[in-house]
Amino acid sequence: MIRAVLAVAALAVALLPVPIARDRAVAPAYDAVWLWAGVRAQPALATARRLYLLQGQVEATEPVRYAAQRAAIPRLGNREVWMVVR
Repeated sequence: MIRAVLAVAALAVALLPVPIARDRAVAPAYDAVWLWAGVRAQPALATARRLYLLQGQVEATEPVRYAAQRAAIPRLGNREVWMVVR
């Protein structure tokens, strides 16, 4: 009986309305673009004045470890570039 009540409660919670994002970011409206490793560059990259490149991440392991994310440096042209570590 308790399992049935819990299952019904879980189903009720799962069916609650979820807020939907009404506004989407439109990349050409911004002059800065994030460029992640392994992701195909989007057309908005051509008009960006500032690029944020994910260079790597610090992993909270024992011992702490830095993991590089970028295999190669892309051809960027004359732009402001920020190398980012997360």
